[in-house]
Amino acid sequence: MSKIAVLKLRNRLKREFQIIDTIDVLKRIAVSEFQFLDKQRVEASQFLRVLESFFGFYHAWKLKDSAFFESACDVPGVVVMSSDEGFQGAVNAQILERAMQHVDNDPKTRLIVVGRRGAKKLADAGMNVVEFPGIPFPLEYGAVSALKAYLIDQFIKKEIGSITIIYSRCQSFTRQTMAEIKLLPFNVYDLDTRSADDKKNEELLGYVICEPDRRRVVEYTMALWFGRKLYEIYWDSKLSEVASRAIELNERFEDLSRKSKKTQAQYFRANHEVIDAGIREIFASHHFFSKEKGIQYHEG
Repeated sequence: MSKIAVLKLRNRLKREFQIIDTIDVLKRIAVSEFQFLDKQRVEASQFLRVLESFFGFYHAWKLKDSAFFESACDVPGVVVMSSDEGFQGAVNAQILERAMQHVDNDPKTRLIVVGRRGAKKLADAGMNVVEFPGIPFPLEYGAVSALKAYLIDQFIKKEIGSITIIYSRCQSFTRQTMAEIKLLPFNVYDLDTRSADDKKNEELLGYVICEPDRRRVVEYTMALWFGRKLYEIYWDSKLSEVASRAIELNERFEDLSRKSKKTQAQYFRANHEVIDAGIREIFASHHFFSKEKGIQYHEG
């Protein structure tokens, strides 16, 4: 093998090492982001659980005619939580496919998409979408304000009759699943906490003071809950995004490391061949010139 070929292999090996080091850094950053977000999510979820524990009173108050509890509109609203980050193609594809199934089942479905990439793909597929910015990092509560205001406004005006969120839920660092949750119209018995206990709440009603009135308290806390629930879903989506990116980067890291070992073996073998060829050429030249000068050369 020629020296040029060896030089090409050496340059290729150098590039592979640089890419592997870059991927390793990105993987470590993703793991650090996950740990940070996971710790913050616990605090956000605790507030939401406390808020939901108050909703048992709503059933006892029998305020079923509130704007948040029912809707006369038959247009479904589907919120699609897509990702603008790299290495998320497979996750985005699953979420967008589920969204398109909703449209196939009911052509009246309104699609609200969080994330530029998801909105573009659905628009390219010929669907009308309302686009909102992707999930930022670091994630603050203000990030959900625009989406919260838009969805509540559309629901109260009866432009849409239900709000369903499709997103990637983070079960653990190594397990993410696609989830679908219906937020509105609200049903207190849909809560995971099952906080509604009619008898207990009826006993406590005499101790509850509502100012200015029950309906306004209900609608204020419902809007607060809706925003906090969106915030929790943003957290889940971001955690899932970061975890899946870290796993994907780790797989790329291991795959490139295996390929790099093959390149190293090729380089060392080619380099040895060039060195051996050089040694043989030197030996042959030395032997030739020794004969020319009449010098007897003995091997060994």
